[in-house]
Amino acid sequence: MKAFWFVLLLSTLCVCCDPARVSSEDQPSAGTFQKARLWNNTLPADGCDFRISLLVDTTWTEYGPDAASRQLIEKFATENLDFTGNYNGYKEVQIKGAVNKSLVTVSCGWGATRQLPGISVSEIQK
Repeated sequence: MKAFWFVLLLSTLCVCCDPARVSSEDQPSAGTFQKARLWNNTLPADGCDFRISLLVDTTWTEYGPDAASRQLIEKFATENLDFTGNYNGYKEVQIKGAVNKSLVTVSCGWGATRQLPGISVSEIQK
């Protein structure tokens, strides 16, 4: 009987602590700009590809851009952001977009990947 309660408790903790399970009222609104952190693409140095962090309640949560958003982010970063001296870091930006329900695979160095909640970005500003 103790094993049953242990498994039940462990299952509950795993489901409740999943970062991909953010409630819908915490999701950003698709029509407004929101403060975000745009993480640099450090894949060439065995880091990870572009990611976006949004402030959800009091915690920064990472999201993986969908294919179209990734192209927009790469173009914006190349033309507008200088990561010199901050290669592994992020830049504060304003984004307009919406979190979607799919998980996105973000490539990292040495063939590693990360599964992050997806985000569709329609516009980015400094």
